[in-house]
Amino acid sequence: MKLLIRLPIFAVSFLFFLAMCKSSQPSEISETNDLKENHNDSRQLTAKPITKLRLTYDSVWFSKREFLLLESGSLHESGNFYKIEYKDPKAGEIVWIKISSTNQDNQRSFPYLNSDLPSTNTTKVSYFSWQGRKATILIRDISPAKVYLRWEGIYKGYLIVAETEMNQLAADEKNGIGDYFHQHVSNYLELF
Repeated sequence: MKLLIRLPIFAVSFLFFLAMCKSSQPSEISETNDLKENHNDSRQLTAKPITKLRLTYDSVWFSKREFLLLESGSLHESGNFYKIEYKDPKAGEIVWIKISSTNQDNQRSFPYLNSDLPSTNTTKVSYFSWQGRKATILIRDISPAKVYLRWEGIYKGYLIVAETEMNQLAADEKNGIGDYFHQHVSNYLELF
């Protein structure tokens, strides 16, 4: 019996809600479309280049150079990754970079690039001060011609990783490559 009494009240409330949702003003979208059709505008819409890539809620990769987005996706349900290639790199500059983030719980299962390299490869680890904590730079020889670079830092509970490969440098220049990579990553990360 109570159900029979409540059903008409619910139906009337639902109809009242639908009536209130209906707009009495013409849609702005249809007016805008009509104006575009009438004006035969010769301008073409151009896409703005991507400059910011969201890593976490509190961090964004803000590139000051033009780039192509090669890959993107999510990591461990709480992080993101992007692989980008910079347009028109100069000699000695980074050509591509993979930027990733995940929460600290998934740090042990992080899918690093070149993690399958034999441990016999020459590896150098450096530490830099970053956001009141340490950022780690790993430099590993891949071949006589290439070197692998990995930057890691933790910000607000998230592990942020930047990875790339560069051409081998002369021995005296190689000492500054970690500092160069740390500066590159620090300058391109926008933190909130």
